[in-house]
Amino acid sequence: PRKQAEDQVRLSRDTLLAEFQVLAGIIRSEAFSGSDTEQTIRSLLEADARQQLVERVSLWLFVQEGTAIRCFDLYELPQDRHTSGMGIEKQDYPAYFEALLSEEAIVADDAHSHSATRDFSASYLTPLGISSMLDVPIHIHGKLAGVLCHERVGSPIVWSPEQRLFAISIANLVSLALEQGERNRVEEERNKLQDQLLQVQKMDAIGRLAGGVAHDFNNMLQAILGHVDIALRAELPESPLKGDLLAIRQAAMRSADLTRQLLAFARKQTIDPKVLDLNDTVSSMLRMLQRLIGENIQLIWTPGYRLWRVRIDPTQVNQILANLTVNARDAISGVGRLTIETSNATLDEAYCEERVGFVPGEYVRLSVSDTGCGMSKETVEQIFEPFFTTKGIGEGTGLGLATVYGIVKQNEGFIQVQSELGQGASFQIFFPRCGSDLVDQTPSSEPEPPRGGTETILLVEDEPAILLIGRRILEEFGYTVLVASCPGEALELAANHPGEIHLLITDVVMPEMDGRELGNRLHAVRPSMKLLFMSGYTANIIAHRGILEAGIRFIPKPFNITDLGKKVREALDS
Repeated sequence: PRKQAEDQVRLSRDTLLAEFQVLAGIIRSEAFSGSDTEQTIRSLLEADARQQLVERVSLWLFVQEGTAIRCFDLYELPQDRHTSGMGIEKQDYPAYFEALLSEEAIVADDAHSHSATRDFSASYLTPLGISSMLDVPIHIHGKLAGVLCHERVGSPIVWSPEQRLFAISIANLVSLALEQGERNRVEEERNKLQDQLLQVQKMDAIGRLAGGVAHDFNNMLQAILGHVDIALRAELPESPLKGDLLAIRQAAMRSADLTRQLLAFARKQTIDPKVLDLNDTVSSMLRMLQRLIGENIQLIWTPGYRLWRVRIDPTQVNQILANLTVNARDAISGVGRLTIETSNATLDEAYCEERVGFVPGEYVRLSVSDTGCGMSKETVEQIFEPFFTTKGIGEGTGLGLATVYGIVKQNEGFIQVQSELGQGASFQIFFPRCGSDLVDQTPSSEPEPPRGGTETILLVEDEPAILLIGRRILEEFGYTVLVASCPGEALELAANHPGEIHLLITDVVMPEMDGRELGNRLHAVRPSMKLLFMSGYTANIIAHRGILEAGIRFIPKPFNITDLGKKVREALDS
């Protein structure tokens, strides 16, 4: 008996030593120290099954507020395979759940007769050939979270103290892995929120920068364009200066376009949304888009059936399609296809959960796809950053897709990109469905020469060069023009002018007071006077998030003679 006892002690010691070495190996392994919680759990279950020589080892976690458990992972040793997803309801096996909630290990040498596990006999144990079970509680942050289950297939066994101790040790490691996974998820979410905050701060900084630059830069461009337009009207067609003037004008317009793109990205662009049928808007652009891409690229247009209405500024649709079309053209080497599609789309919560920033609801989808060279994953992650470009120096500004992104966000929409190298690219844009089915009438695209008049106009502008050029343009149209270089001067001039003032044209951002306040004060004493705002950047004075308020008439700087003439006539005739 003494020798038998010594042998038993030696066996127990050797078993504990072997188990200790297994546990030490697990802790030192890359799988346990890695960030992949699922892989760590799989490795622990495999090591448990092999050390214990148990056919089935599984991890189950509580769900539905503790009324059920769901299999996180099941490892089957003979088949060397992992499965998951099975579930057990408390209402079906109340005795087992009662034993679990006691937070004590369930040691069922005979699982068919044990009080906690016998309810499984007909539905689970017998079909799978399970004879013995050893279930150990799993805790996360000190709270019961699940169970580590060991299932013996074949003849029943008596679970030894060493097996129980090893099972508890593995359960503790599983708990550590789950807690670390939870910390990793919290840290990942924190980093994601931090990135989103930095993105918002960056957007805000760019917006402030864009606003300041746009106001000053567009004022300078306005003076240049105004003088060039007047010079072009004065020059004879055969004048040698005409080519130089046109070159100056083109350079100024390109500069103005860059400013508009920067404002669009920063969601500071002043817009006038209309209720649109996107099919009609896209159709009206097809001829222009075909000219952009050239004859080697086939343009395919697939309009959606009974398309819902959207509310967006038509010029922004033009900006989106023009930028995406130019990008597609540059991505296609030689012959290729550009496909534009529209469709109705209802986004549910499951779809939106997988996409950051998406919100469930009804949308109209605008899809632009090409058969070009495609993009790598790293490129896709950067394409909406301002000034990011894959083109050579002088071939792109890096603002095209940033402009598209800003426009989509300004209109409370979403955009997603699918692309792989050599597989082309697809841009999916979702605009919120508009409740109205009535499409707003858009002005005719046929150019009409602006008409002049004899009315009296009060022009208020704090930039002397623009004040001078504005006066000259308006007088060329036949108007009587009163000029003021600041709001105070405008108020005094209006108070002393004996005749009627038919129209106030005022800058928006000025010292002393903004254009809106000036308009309100003058309207109080001259209620019949019409109002036209002009600005390179409205700073939300006459617009909310860039969207013009109803009834506001506005012309963005820089404008040309024709645009100003039309806007003035529209305001006077309104």
